[in-house]
Amino acid sequence: MLFFTSMIFFSYFATNIISKKINQKKYAIAHIFLLIVATAFFPFNISENVQLQRPIVSILTTLFVSMGLPFFLLGMTNPLLQDWFHKIQDKESHFLFSASNIGSLLGLLSYPLLIAPLLSLNQQINLWCTGYVFYIIGIITCRPKKSLEVIEVKEEPIPFRSKLYWVLLSATGLALMLAITNIITAEMGSIPLLWTIPLVIYLLTFILNFKQVPFYPASLRKIARMLIFGLAVILLVLENKGTSLLFLALQYLILFFGCMFCHRKLYLDRPKSGELTSFYLYLSLGGGIGSLFMSVGIPILGKDWGNTSLEYLVALALFASALLVKEFEQIKLTFSKQALASVIIASLLIVCGIIGTKVLLKDQSPVLSFRNFYGPYRIVDSNGIRKFFHGATLHGQQFLDKERSKEPLLYFHPQSPIGEFFATQTQIESVGVLGMGIGSLTAYARKGQHWDIYEIDPDVVAVAQSHFTHLKQGLVRPTIHIGDGRLNLQSKQDKSFDLLIMDAFSSDSVPTHLITLEAMRLYLKKLKNDGVLIFNISNRYLNLNKILLSAAIKLNIPHLTQLKKFSDKRLGKSHSSWFLMSKNQKIIDQLKSKKSWTTMDPKKNKIRVWTDSYTNVLAAFKFF
Repeated sequence: MLFFTSMIFFSYFATNIISKKINQKKYAIAHIFLLIVATAFFPFNISENVQLQRPIVSILTTLFVSMGLPFFLLGMTNPLLQDWFHKIQDKESHFLFSASNIGSLLGLLSYPLLIAPLLSLNQQINLWCTGYVFYIIGIITCRPKKSLEVIEVKEEPIPFRSKLYWVLLSATGLALMLAITNIITAEMGSIPLLWTIPLVIYLLTFILNFKQVPFYPASLRKIARMLIFGLAVILLVLENKGTSLLFLALQYLILFFGCMFCHRKLYLDRPKSGELTSFYLYLSLGGGIGSLFMSVGIPILGKDWGNTSLEYLVALALFASALLVKEFEQIKLTFSKQALASVIIASLLIVCGIIGTKVLLKDQSPVLSFRNFYGPYRIVDSNGIRKFFHGATLHGQQFLDKERSKEPLLYFHPQSPIGEFFATQTQIESVGVLGMGIGSLTAYARKGQHWDIYEIDPDVVAVAQSHFTHLKQGLVRPTIHIGDGRLNLQSKQDKSFDLLIMDAFSSDSVPTHLITLEAMRLYLKKLKNDGVLIFNISNRYLNLNKILLSAAIKLNIPHLTQLKKFSDKRLGKSHSSWFLMSKNQKIIDQLKSKKSWTTMDPKKNKIRVWTDSYTNVLAAFKFF
């Protein structure tokens, strides 16, 4: 999003200058020429090598180099066409901003519902390139047909307070959308279907407010501020309590009312069409600031703050600042009741947010709390157990009692599927694990074995070594590889492992690139001929059994699966689901004889196998 908002700002900045300094008929020809030149970047070539020391800088650099020019030119479309329309028709053109957002909304909805489920990545790229050609044809059709000379019109300069007000309102809407998106995707996975909903709400509020007859009922205007205030407090109290349907609904409601309020105020405060490019420039600047706060500011400034309420507090602070800027003169000159109400509400938003967060943190007594590029983390001691959270998802726990501290808990309990597997397999010499957590799996290590653990987040490694003892107490000292597990695994010698365990999670989600067909082939290449491949697919929302079964059928490899539930989670046990693949029929038969491991019926599985160029998240949701 930071790349997107940055490019939009640069695009609007260029359009603002061009619309006021350059003859538009001449520029239209140059613009079309640049659009054609930009096709040299097709198809986009995105590098897989991201520097873990500076992931944000590395990702932004890659995106700018690979698709910067096409994105920059596409970003100029909205203000440029509005400017042409106003100069040619001499009419109000703000409604075109609503129309452009309708187009964005249709594209946004079509991707997870139609394009992603039906087309491979290569087909999607070809479709996009075809659409780009039609886009150029559209620009040629809409270009000014006669000379539009630059006319210097003396207008009153836009007050600084108005510019600041636009920036803060725009920043608030985008920051709020990103805050909610970050929290939801941290819990359920960074997949199109999930980040689509907040973005749909965000775009919808622009559409409703900027269309020719804006939709903003008087009843909604009266209760908007109090709704934002009330829902914000509830969210801050419920924060880190999980992603229940109520919690999700509250987040979507506050996003809708918050963005409706901000975007309505922007529409009412809009300048005349002659200054529309300046107006959109400041809107884009606000979007960039909101994105910068969420993408860069929070991980840096809030590195010691391990819960997700910080995102809300930043958005609320921007909202409060916008209210104060708008009502400043009234406060100063008249001290009106409405102005006083705005100040009180703004102050309460911040105070209640801080109080609610402190109460929440006091209840959970964090031993360690921090955040980085991968999200917020917390370590909490409760009832003699130390717990490690990523977002609201529990990633590992260990008894504080030294005598019981060697016992693996949660998904790795001795009575879990993976515990049963290690209890029956004594001939394993080499083990590879993708994903560290707190190192619970090393509790099953035996003398003489060699373990390789692959973990993308160096801070997770540091936590496992400093605040948990599995790595120290184990019978082996594993070799730890920091970086993307799949990329690092490529350099490992073929036929190295007897057992390969995929236990990598981003909060509650399994990264999709680790369960594609190409990933499976890599894993099998690194396994010995009679090796075993096991996946931890414990998940609240996605049924990954069907996805892995499709891969097993495609690769013609026997499989087993087991879902283990426990009635009393206070003993450190947790429901867990595991999927196993192996060409070793002896192991398959041995586990199958225990009745707890079963096979799935291939005839009932109609899910298309996931590949690096195709994933269909809708098919994996448990409610489908």
